Amino acid sequence: MDAVTRHRAVLDRQTDAWIVTFPDLAGCHTYGRTLRAAKRNALDVCALWLDVPEAQIELDFDVKLPRGAKTQVQRAVKARREAETLKHEAQVETEQAARSLVDGIGLSIRDAAELLGVSPARVGQLVKP
Repeated sequence: MDAVTRHRAVLDRQTDAWIVTFPDLAGCHTYGRTLRAAKRNALDVCALWLDVPEAQIELDFDVKLPRGAKTQVQRAVKARREAETLKHEAQVETEQAARSLVDGIGLSIRDAAELLGVSPARVGQLVKP
């Protein structure tokens, strides 16, 4: 298999489209009306420009946004990642607590559900062998 090459693709929003340029490929550029289309077109045009299959190209996208907007996006992405981590931890803790309450000390599924703030059906799912 041929080596994969990495290229930086700079996406800059103009009036009604995203313009994509490649700092290391002078003259190579494309656009897309949506961010998704611009990214897809970037891979396509880069492969054509270099005359290699798309599988041999990895693009690092640098989306240009005003400073305030970029900061807000970064904070939102970070918060979503943290929320996913906390959600997983809550699921693990809830399952462990349900097993401890039902299997460990013999509470009913209904009582365990009441204590955990979830439905009895959920507790039933969690304590199934």
